[in-house]
Amino acid sequence: PAGDITKIDAKDIPDHDLLTAGFPCQAFSVAGERLGFEDTRGTLFFEIARIAAEKKPKALLLENVKGLINHDKGRTLNTMIRTLNDIGYVVDFEVLNSKYFGVPQNRERIFIIAIRDDLINPEAWKIEGNNVIAKAKRRISQLDGVKTFNFDFPEQTEVTTRLRDILETDVDEKYYLDEEKTAKLVAQLES
Repeated sequence: PAGDITKIDAKDIPDHDLLTAGFPCQAFSVAGERLGFEDTRGTLFFEIARIAAEKKPKALLLENVKGLINHDKGRTLNTMIRTLNDIGYVVDFEVLNSKYFGVPQNRERIFIIAIRDDLINPEAWKIEGNNVIAKAKRRISQLDGVKTFNFDFPEQTEVTTRLRDILETDVDEKYYLDEEKTAKLVAQLES
């Protein structure tokens, strides 16, 4: 099936073991208006849940902006975790930064892992430190009946690729602005 996911019957989606999704982040991003579920794009999470509830994949891997963690004082993430629990999944999450994975970019994203609850035993999160993730996990742990587990996320210890490592040293002149165009651009910026 193709097209608008809100108009596709979940039964028509092929069976699958892993559902991956990066639902629109503008509704939760500090760069956006942070309207959350009040923004139509923010409600697309519930389309993911609708499909997972019907198809029952073994696992879900969801990605979004780091700002999702504390959006609406944490209520948005709380709702997402509760929803995933309600449809039969045990959940963990972490913020990963692309700079630790060979990408010359500082880009933090939350990754939510949900495993079907017949495949894993729930366990309380092992929470260390006092960073934004630890605080969120403490908050969510206080919810009645929340089902969590401890996923073995990769270590984030060493930046291996920097921008200077991938930039070309010899750049063709055609990619430079000539003096006249540069002067016009500067004049436009000043006015």
